[in-house]
Amino acid sequence: LGFDGVVKAYAIQAGRELATSYERLGTVKEEEKALSEAKHLYLQALKLRRQLCEEAQTGQIRNELSSTYQMLQILSDSYKKLYLSCQDKGELIQAKELCLQDLDLDRLLYEETGAREAQRELSVCYTNLGDISQAVNESDAAEDYYRQGFELSRQLCEKKGTRQARR
Repeated sequence: LGFDGVVKAYAIQAGRELATSYERLGTVKEEEKALSEAKHLYLQALKLRRQLCEEAQTGQIRNELSSTYQMLQILSDSYKKLYLSCQDKGELIQAKELCLQDLDLDRLLYEETGAREAQRELSVCYTNLGDISQAVNESDAAEDYYRQGFELSRQLCEKKGTRQARR
């Protein structure tokens, strides 16, 4: 390896350990329902994991990056549970903020992975935002969110080649 190779290997290992620390702290914050803090920590881990993938193309590092995406999906699910439990108008305004946080995560996951499941989750999030906007009498915003959700759903149907997409 040589001296430079050893230094690079140690730097990569340190980066992996730091990313793991960010993820563990994010998990703690998520359990404490401090979702914004958890999101920040997970995104820090994601940034490090991406850098590591560029520096060292190994299967293990790619698997760790995939694991970070899964943690972000779990966080997204936590946002969904919170905003779907809101009932009155005051809670619905808070629900919209939570849903927008979820939208950020869903959009990131879809843009980065291109996975159908991520696209479906993004579509559902837009529909939920439409429902919340309609419930607080924001009909223009509701229509916009519904149209975005519809477009993603239509694309999914076309990808699957279903008859529903042709209707």
